[in-house]
Amino acid sequence: RHAAELWRGWFGNPFSPLSFVPMSKEFSAGSDLFLRVTQRYEKPAWNIDRTLVGRMFSVRDMGLYSTAYNVLYNPTGTLVGIVQPVFFSASSHVADEMERVRSAYGALVGTTMLLFLPCFGFMAAIAPTIILALYGPEWQAAAEMFRPFALAMPLYMFTALTTPIIWTSGKGIR
Repeated sequence: RHAAELWRGWFGNPFSPLSFVPMSKEFSAGSDLFLRVTQRYEKPAWNIDRTLVGRMFSVRDMGLYSTAYNVLYNPTGTLVGIVQPVFFSASSHVADEMERVRSAYGALVGTTMLLFLPCFGFMAAIAPTIILALYGPEWQAAAEMFRPFALAMPLYMFTALTTPIIWTSGKGIR
């Protein structure tokens, strides 16, 4: 979103020298469209990653990618789906007391990372064993994709826990 705002500012502002670049109107319009859609839905949830993988790789690779991703995302998404609304509600009640919100946010993120960072790190370390146990030897190639997903899930959790703070601070929609 920040990059799109910069693009829109550079190419859409009539006082910017970049607005005279031949493709400036297209860049500005594309950035504006992206910003409006993501502002409405808070984030682009269009499975852009799967679209790219599906276009660039074989059906088999797409299956491996989806399998590795879903094994990790489904429980993580469920956990985030439970914690995020509760944190949003709690932070909304004390939104005027930013020190309390900061303290609660720090405790929540710290506890979550303390519990789940080692879990995901361990899962990344034993990725072949997990894939073998869950899916069998035919899916062993998914272990290569499982590792980076396992290491990325704590980042997803961190951003998901940050979202309620953005919403309650009023900075999510402009």
